[in-house]
Amino acid sequence: MGKAVPANGEEYYIRRSTRDRKAREDYLKLLDEDNAKDAIFVLDIIRQDWKNDNERLQ
Repeated sequence: MGKAVPANGEEYYIRRSTRDRKAREDYLKLLDEDNAKDAIFVLDIIRQDWKNDNERLQ
């Protein structure tokens, strides 16, 4: 196996922070949409203890 090569921190920090910022913006847009009121989130499933046969999961 080859040796690990250190990545250029400046280059990859920019990529990572850009990707993170875009993901956060997309998530906030999703929450602002009207259909977000009816959306099912993992936290809802856990809190309400849904089972695998729950119709809302189909």
